[in-house]
Amino acid sequence: MTTQRMIWLYLLVAYTIIIPICGVVLILYFLGITLQGTIYGFIAIAIGGLSTTFAGSLVAKKSGKINSYKEIIKDFFCFKQPIIYYFIPIIFLLIIFGSRIFQGQLREGQYWLKIPQLFITAILFGGVEEIGWRYIF
Repeated sequence: MTTQRMIWLYLLVAYTIIIPICGVVLILYFLGITLQGTIYGFIAIAIGGLSTTFAGSLVAKKSGKINSYKEIIKDFFCFKQPIIYYFIPIIFLLIIFGSRIFQGQLREGQYWLKIPQLFITAILFGGVEEIGWRYIF
């Protein structure tokens, strides 16, 4: 498979997943139905956000760049950098929330709950998106 065909297939699969999701969310918005803050909104964001991961995995397998999907999972969880680099997201979260902590603006733990949520989101969604870039582009 040529590089141009791989890129075309990658974009086709990714857009085939994300465009209908965006269309449904937009139609619901114009009908006065908001998905923000609901489980349906989270599902829409998750599917749309993972569209590049699905596309990258599919095209990498189809093109022969990988032999099995297990390779992607193994590669994703393989530590290739010094361990100190994996603490950078924690440092960024402390920078984001540090001012609130020191100013006493933490109310009933609502911001404390966001720290683990942002960390997991940054690692999972930021990391899995890389599959398309690593294997296709």
